[in-house]
Amino acid sequence: MLADLLLQHLNDAKPQCMFGKWLVEQEDAIQDLFNQLMQKEKKNISAIWSDLNSTGVPFKSSTFKAHMRGDCSCPKQ
Repeated sequence: MLADLLLQHLNDAKPQCMFGKWLVEQEDAIQDLFNQLMQKEKKNISAIWSDLNSTGVPFKSSTFKAHMRGDCSCPKQ
């Protein structure tokens, strides 16, 4: 019984923040561009958020900023 519960948690999908969930639904080209932004050493996350927010994205600025800093619940690469 306990082993079954623990196995269920081990086999569950990896956690993702709202931005991470949204990102995997985007086209490959968009995912690639965000990955490039993540790797960029100097980036203005607030300016990127401001531009993204005008498109009506389904996540908040704190979620986006945490993801871009690598502080969210998404698996680390």
